[in-house]
Amino acid sequence: MSDNMAALPGTVEQPRTMTDDELTAYLIEHEHRAIGYYESEIATEQAQALDAYYRRPYGDEREGRSQVVDGTVAITVDNALSAILRPFVSSEEMVVFEPVGPEDEEIANQATEYVNLVINKDNNGFQILHDWFKDALLSKVGVVKAYWEDLSKDTIERIYNVDPQQAQQLQQSGDVVAIYGPDENQLYTADIKNRHIDGRCRIENIPPEEYRISPYARPGRTPPYEAHVTRKSKSELIDMGFPRDVVMALSKAANTAITDSRAIARYADEEFSTTREDTVGNESSDMVDFNDEFVLIDYDGDGIAELRRVMRSHNVVLYNEEVDYSLFAKLCPAPMPHKIYGMSIADQVKDEQRIATVLTRQTLDNIYLSNNPRPVVSSEVERTDGSTINDLLDSAPGAIIRTKAGELGSFAIPFVADKSFPMLQFIDAQAEKRTGISKQGQGIDPNVLQEANQITATQSAIMEEGRNSRGEMIARIFAETGVRDLFRIVLKLLVNHQPQARTIRLRNTWAQMDPRSWNSEMDVTISVGLGIGSKAQQMITAQTVLTTMEAIGTSPYGPMLLDPGKVYNALKRLYNAAGIKNVDEYLNEPQPGPDGQMQQPQPSPDPKMIQAQSQMLLEAFKAQMQGHLESQKQDAQAQVMWARQQLDQQQAAHEAQLDAVKTSMQAHIDQQRIALEAALAQKKHDLAESSAERDHQRKDKVAEHQMKHKGE
Repeated sequence: MSDNMAALPGTVEQPRTMTDDELTAYLIEHEHRAIGYYESEIATEQAQALDAYYRRPYGDEREGRSQVVDGTVAITVDNALSAILRPFVSSEEMVVFEPVGPEDEEIANQATEYVNLVINKDNNGFQILHDWFKDALLSKVGVVKAYWEDLSKDTIERIYNVDPQQAQQLQQSGDVVAIYGPDENQLYTADIKNRHIDGRCRIENIPPEEYRISPYARPGRTPPYEAHVTRKSKSELIDMGFPRDVVMALSKAANTAITDSRAIARYADEEFSTTREDTVGNESSDMVDFNDEFVLIDYDGDGIAELRRVMRSHNVVLYNEEVDYSLFAKLCPAPMPHKIYGMSIADQVKDEQRIATVLTRQTLDNIYLSNNPRPVVSSEVERTDGSTINDLLDSAPGAIIRTKAGELGSFAIPFVADKSFPMLQFIDAQAEKRTGISKQGQGIDPNVLQEANQITATQSAIMEEGRNSRGEMIARIFAETGVRDLFRIVLKLLVNHQPQARTIRLRNTWAQMDPRSWNSEMDVTISVGLGIGSKAQQMITAQTVLTTMEAIGTSPYGPMLLDPGKVYNALKRLYNAAGIKNVDEYLNEPQPGPDGQMQQPQPSPDPKMIQAQSQMLLEAFKAQMQGHLESQKQDAQAQVMWARQQLDQQQAAHEAQLDAVKTSMQAHIDQQRIALEAALAQKKHDLAESSAERDHQRKDKVAEHQMKHKGE
């Protein structure tokens, strides 16, 4: 049937598979209109956030004026990162897998331990979470990609004393690399190729400029288009398993310059340049454009769109298979409903950084001008050789100023920089209100300690909790979105791709982990302690739980509500709050009995003694915490006093400098006045002498004239 003919009534048109040209045209169209494309508004905002974090100039700086850039964005982002990251890395188990049915109970426990090990040991879990969260706080969305890396390799094994029949069988098997012989005993030596099957789950942080997603994507649903757009060398592609002849025929990247504004902002402080030249004469190092894309498309023409993974370089399709899930996990610190890209912490404080930069520059400019007033030069004092202006340009102490006549003056700028300090504090407060993250971090507010006499402990606790609530919300968002998705993806990769059981060390024992029979649809529960309060607060909370459990254990309800496993979990939480991740070095995990149930502890022989001991421990702990708070209070007060002393010293030094300048100027003026008076007196003296001399000459002439007349 031709393309321009309609199907006859009663006939069924056969599905038609898309061609590679149709597929690549569809993918290129989606790539160009995807969110994150290098010409998009979001890309510009992400580049601006990086520039603000690095405190780069805004472009309106003036020569001779302050060019300092405030660091509000960097300080706020780093403080938020330290507070949000801590609960994720302070525990051995970030998440727990929930069993789907009773038969999955043991499998869920194994999956929890194994997936946490894969993320934290097979991969650098801390570095991945750090970069992932920081990308989100700076660039609206952080993205990681989890995938299975095939580590299978061929090894050569040499076999000796092979008889002719065995040699023939080996040749027929196709595993023989070479056969040597026969020797004097009619025996052969054979080199056999053995295939060692292995692989690992890898997690990679994706830079914002390399991530694309359809604008029609919605949270919680499979995106119509999602891609990792990057460049790889031909050598990398061959190592990934693509045919060598196909890879070597790929076109080099047309433009070796870095044109994406985000990449330029990221590498501007390095000698990375904006161009990347390939090694001449080494074709395997040539860089080619490479897209790893997940797209919902009706590729086989059955009328139903399926999720496919396509790897391509421009129009050359290297891989095209139907898949069940995408490999990307993403998170946003301030998500907006119905959108993938929300707002970042940098977005919320970039205006405050701009305002603080202007105020700081004006403050410094005022100090510069107040300390170095501009001279006022009359045209009468300028010498014919121009030396007066040249002398004024020399700001060295004690430098002379040569003038012709008249006086010099100065245009003094009044000192008003101290008026900027309250405004800068206001800007800091506004940034904290917008983000919930303080520039002082998540510790105890020095102002709270300073005003301890005016507020109660309850009010202080409420203020501290309010300071941490925003950070806790961001941590919860991260946990329930990207972190949960990452663990699900890792579990599916292990179930689908791990080729054989793996022996690992868990809890100081060796165990076999074979995820091939696990249920990859197990639900994920976040188990990290997402409270971002101080370590002391978390320890007090954990101790309170243990005290409550102890009271329950001595009651008639103890056997029904508690078992050793639950007590172990409470102690584990206390140890984690204290900063101890590997609690197995201190506690033995209770093991179930033959019936699979936790054995109940024997009742205490003397509950009153245990209660008294617990009370003593609690009182000692309270005393320790009180001492810790008192120490923090004293340190904070000392810091405040030191800051005030520094400010008073600076103000005194400034006033002294102003007085010195005034004294110097007054002395200079007095010296000029004395010099002028002396010159005037000398001038009068010279005039008097000249007049006396003229009178004397006149008298001599008169006397001479009279003498002449007498002689006549």
